[in-house]
Parts: sequence; C-alpha cells; structure tokens
Amino acid sequence: MTSYTRSLQINLASRAILDTYQDVLNSTTGIDWAIFTYEGGTNDLKVQATGSDRLGGLGEEFYDGRIQ
Repeated sequence: MTSYTRSLQINLASRAILDTYQDVLNSTTGIDWAIFTYEGGTNDLKVQATGSDRLGGLGEEFYDGRIQ
C-alpha cells in the first residue's frame, strides 16, 4: 500500500483574516459568515466576503473556477 502525504502551506498572517474570524465568533458584530479565497497565484488567503444575513447571501459569493 502506497501512502501519499500532501502538504498545504497557507499563510494566515493577515490581520484582516484574524479580525474577520473574530467577527464571526463574536455575536455582537452581526457577522454570520465569511468566505476566504487565495490571493492570485500565492498561498496567501484573503477575505473575499462577509455577511450578516444568516447565510442568505452566502451562495451568491461562490464562483466557478475559484478556490474558496
């Protein structure tokens, strides 16, 4: 049996990612969800969108051909 290990290196150092994550966890901000995507051609994540509509607008933020 052959075993393959794949490494995924993601840069999570962005202040915007941390702030957005905390906003989703914090019930007083009103932010219900967040979508993150890769910065073009890098391993750096960026905030694509956030919402406060209880997942109502979440589906509108997904795009074919984009890793999210």
